[in-house]
Amino acid sequence: MVQLADVNGANLRRIAADRFELVLKFGDASEAYEAHILFDSHRVTELYIIDIEAQLTAERTVYTDLSHVFDN
Repeated sequence: MVQLADVNGANLRRIAADRFELVLKFGDASEAYEAHILFDSHRVTELYIIDIEAQLTAERTVYTDLSHVFDN
């Protein structure tokens, strides 16, 4: 698991009418990462971590909406 410390930048952008992406930049030149957090007005939908040096996705988590499970 990537340790996300030393935040040194952030960017928020709208990617659809009700969908946003928050990009957090971490680390230094030798161990730099970006965390991309995708969300809408209700919840976080996805998180992925990019290793900047390798230009590869190091981790990816997709969050499933299970709120309907608790409806009676």
